[in-house]
Amino acid sequence: IADTLGIATAYHQIGNIYWYHKQYDRSLENFFKALGYFRSIDNPIKIWTIQAAISTNYTQQGQQEEALSAARKSLRMALDIGYPYGIAFSTGMMGSVNLIMGNVEEAEGQILQAIEGFKELNVILEQIGFLDELAKVYRIQEDYAAAIIQLKRALQKSTQIVTLQSKVNNLKSQAENFELKGDIKTAHFYLKAYDAENEVLMTQSNDEQMENLETLIEAQRKQQQLDKLQEQIRLAQTRFYGYSLLFGFLVLILISWLLYTRYRTQTRANELLTEKNQHIQDQNYKLLEANSELGQFAEVAA
Repeated sequence: IADTLGIATAYHQIGNIYWYHKQYDRSLENFFKALGYFRSIDNPIKIWTIQAAISTNYTQQGQQEEALSAARKSLRMALDIGYPYGIAFSTGMMGSVNLIMGNVEEAEGQILQAIEGFKELNVILEQIGFLDELAKVYRIQEDYAAAIIQLKRALQKSTQIVTLQSKVNNLKSQAENFELKGDIKTAHFYLKAYDAENEVLMTQSNDEQMENLETLIEAQRKQQQLDKLQEQIRLAQTRFYGYSLLFGFLVLILISWLLYTRYRTQTRANELLTEKNQHIQDQNYKLLEANSELGQFAEVAA
């Protein structure tokens, strides 16, 4: 079980690295491998995590129907195991996918549920992300004032847990919403702030990409090792099943031979017994004839 957990975790990590580098096909391949291993050891939290990652992966590839189906599966699983974080996140994912698909009203309800769920759990980062999604809903509905309110809420929460990417996304959304509202001056203010923060983000991103290049190479090497290990396990299982089948066949032959030998021995014993009984009957018959002749002789002699 420990080996299986290690292999599953490694495939999960490799999938995350490929996802970070936008190699979504290879990421999805590793996620499904990890999912199979986690299922084999019945690790529900990890199964949910992989299922949610698969949904996000499909979304990035533009396969929204598959993404929605995977999100529903993850929600059912979170409900089955009573996992509040998973329930909130899966509900929010369904809202995000429905928003992309144009199901705005359904998306709004699901995103609101996700925000409330994370608010109860006091999980700030996810609240920020789904507040941004809610702002997109209101922008599509042309309720720009409501969109700005949600973005301000997200910006306030970002001061509690600062992530530069979420701050940059928020500033860009603020600029877009004020521009749509017709407040060009305020939009220009947020756009300048966005440009400044985005420049810092790009610098950090370039540094991270250089650092993660070696990580990606290491991930590819690790994947090759894991694939080789998986193949060795498969071959070992095949040999085990083959030897088991051969052993079973030999045992079957031995049992058949023993049964046949017993049958032949019993048959021969029955034949000998029959011959012996026949011989006894013949002797009895001859004895009866002799006694009869002896009786006749005695009568003549008398």
